[in-house]
Formats: sequence, C-alpha cells, structure tokens
Amino acid sequence: MARLLGGEITVTAAPGGGTQARLRLMLASVAQPAPIVAPAPAAPPERAYAGARRTVLVADDDSAHRALMRAILEPQGISVREAGSGSECLATVAQGGVDLVLLDIAMPGMSGWAAAAALRQAGHTGPIAMMSANVHEISPTRGDDAPHDAIFAKPFDLRDVMERIGKLLHLEWTEGAAPGRSGAAAAAAAADVPGPGPEHVGELLRLGRIGHIRAIEAKLTQMEQDPTVPPAFVTRMRGLVEGYDLRRYLAVLQELARHD
Repeated sequence: MARLLGGEITVTAAPGGGTQARLRLMLASVAQPAPIVAPAPAAPPERAYAGARRTVLVADDDSAHRALMRAILEPQGISVREAGSGSECLATVAQGGVDLVLLDIAMPGMSGWAAAAALRQAGHTGPIAMMSANVHEISPTRGDDAPHDAIFAKPFDLRDVMERIGKLLHLEWTEGAAPGRSGAAAAAAAADVPGPGPEHVGELLRLGRIGHIRAIEAKLTQMEQDPTVPPAFVTRMRGLVEGYDLRRYLAVLQELARHD
C-alpha cells in the first residue's frame, strides 16, 4: 500500500487470479457544477517590495495547485504565469520576463527534472524551485550540477514558502501594506457568523497554512455533521476555499483564534 497526498493506492495479487489495484482519493463532492463567472478585479497587494514587479511561473499539471499558488503570490504583489506541462513551461520562459520558475516534479510527459535541465541548457540563469509531494522524487544531484536552487515539499507552510520565495527573488519588503483593506478588515467583514469551537478553528488553521485544500474540504464536510458547528460558518468557509481566497480564509480563522 502506498499513501498519496490526500489518498492511497492498494495493490493485491493472487497466483492465477490477476492483480487488482484500488485508488482512493480525498475529493470534495459536487452537488451541481459551479457557474462560470467573470473574474473579480485583482485586489491590491497586501505587502509591497522595492523595485520592479516580479513574475513567477508556476508549472504544474494540477490546475488546482496552480490556482493555489496564484492565491498565495498575487496578494504579495507578485505576478503569476501558469504552465500545465514541461513543454509549456519551456515555451513560456522563452518568451522572457520570468523571474522565478516553480516546477512540479511529477508531471506527465516531460518531468520537472527534465524541464529544469532543459531550461539550464537553453541558457536560463534565473532561480528554479522544484515542488514535490514525494520525497522519493528528490534528486541526489547537488552542487554545480544541480539544475535547481530550492525544493518545496508539498504540502508546505504558506509563511515558509513566501519567505523562501522572497529570498530567491531577493525581495526587499517595505513597511506597511499597500492601499486597500487590511487583513483585519477582511476578517471582520468575513467573520459575520458565529464560529465553531477552538479545536475546529485550530485544525482549519493548520490545514490552511500548509495549503491542503482537499483536507480542508473534507474537514468542512465532517463539521457539517457536528450539531455544535454553525452551518453558516461552514458555508462561508467553503465559499472562500472554493474561490482559493486563502488570504481571507486564514484571516477569519486567525481572528476567531484570538477571541477563543
């Protein structure tokens, strides 16, 4: 049996009876497809840094993870481009203007390692950070021969990943937030319903800080069966998660934790 991020694979075999593989994933149920709506205007960045605006390319075949990274980076004033494959990553970098490449290792076709090597062979000198949910994918390559500058293990702590990205981009953060609603104001506007007990708040905070979207959805589904949890709270938090608004999701929970 092999455990995956949010699931597991079980393989059984019997002589003369063949082999059976069972894949179990932790996914959210969908009552009806979500309507297609126009994207909301980009919110002003919560933080500011000196110099030109930086651009990060997120190369990952998982569109949900690309959306998660966008939700993390754009509130910090960082532009985000997306690539769904290694070849698309190479083409996007060739267009220029990419300051940092975040490469998922386990992509079909061209793996992240192959894409990183191809980028270096093509003369790309900017920082490359690999992303992986499996420690067995980590390359033993080190030193001058390594095509990458850092490795981020999934799921990761949002504060840690922003600190490391800031170092890779040599960002100099300026004091204060950019104009617009602060995190406290966003929390006050969003936390307009009673919250659950501190054990639920703590677990939702932990999952949010590592960006484990599927686990958050499973936790909210579990909380729906708890009569002590206000249904309006679950509905509100599920909406924030489905919209990948982790900034407000965390702000609401942090505000609740302060009052517990």
